[in-house]
Amino acid sequence: SWETLAYPQGGVPLESFEKSPRVVFRLTWGGTEDPSEDGGARLPRPVLSPVEMNVAEQGLKHVRSRRNGELKASESHGASSGAAASGAAAPAVQQQTKGRTRVVYQFVYNQQTRQQTEARGDLRCPWCLLQCRLLAALLKHLKLCHGRFSFAYGPHPKGARIDVSINECYDGSYAGNPQQLHTQTGYAFGRTGPARRTPVTYVMACRPKRAPLSLSEFMEQDEVDIDLPRPYISGHNRLYYHTETCLPIRPQEIDRDSESEDDPDWLRIKTQLMIDEFTDVNEGEKELMKMWNLHIMKHGFVGDCQIALACNLFVEQQGEVLMQRNLYRNFVLHMCNLLDFGLVSTSVVYTTVRRLQMFCDVKDRKLHIPRRSLLST
Repeated sequence: SWETLAYPQGGVPLESFEKSPRVVFRLTWGGTEDPSEDGGARLPRPVLSPVEMNVAEQGLKHVRSRRNGELKASESHGASSGAAASGAAAPAVQQQTKGRTRVVYQFVYNQQTRQQTEARGDLRCPWCLLQCRLLAALLKHLKLCHGRFSFAYGPHPKGARIDVSINECYDGSYAGNPQQLHTQTGYAFGRTGPARRTPVTYVMACRPKRAPLSLSEFMEQDEVDIDLPRPYISGHNRLYYHTETCLPIRPQEIDRDSESEDDPDWLRIKTQLMIDEFTDVNEGEKELMKMWNLHIMKHGFVGDCQIALACNLFVEQQGEVLMQRNLYRNFVLHMCNLLDFGLVSTSVVYTTVRRLQMFCDVKDRKLHIPRRSLLST
């Protein structure tokens, strides 16, 4: 191909085609032979077969090949079909157009009243003007490509009747991958490595066992027929949201429980930055307030009655860190503030401080706990 051609850098990619030999041809279709132009005769336009024109001759059975879609007639009419395609092309088309199926469209409103009808003499879709060869193909096209309407087939003395009604189940929603609706522009080119994606089923190629064409599947049925083919895609393409922030859950976050996301990473960082903005407190108080606020956010304590439990759990989980950062005095002052505001009792303050003292080694004198001297100087 032109992509694999070797050409020097800085040169024009199409120079190789200018130097190489080229083939020029022209294809024209015409109804009559015209040998005067270019010294050659034009070929006649190919004529559609009776099945392609939706007018099957009586006693002629056509079989469609499953591989390439060729139409094969029975042996009895093999010679006659070849002769008709060569000589009498134009009269055959005129006879076939007279016997085409006449389709009557009835627009149904309120399930009963038919207020408008339209009759067509061909199998062309009235919405997108797609030409179909068979009536079953037209019904299949209407059902699959025009989801805003519901179509029901019914017999008619002059041909076929198609009842058209509004599809109440159609909401115009997006049926593809829901993650693509919220993905920012350029996200595909901004990935630095492999990224997890939401599993969405797409039917790219399906070759099931073909069932014989039948118009019964397009008729109105009171009960669901169990013989109808099941859909190839099962399940739902859903998009889930976080409980607290109402933001869409990304594919890499789908394994985490949304109910336990009281402290997302961005909120933890924002809380620490807000505490750093205080200027009337020392660094020890800032560190203690960061640890305490993150502890409350993580476990979701919301009532005054849970403060005692929060203090005990905080000492059990962060006691070692408090001693390593030398925040013992700051924590005792914090407990005194909770006592002054009536959030905890004196017994809670005593038991919490005693638990914190268990993390320090008094024998090795690694931490000197301040004690008030009982002797007066």
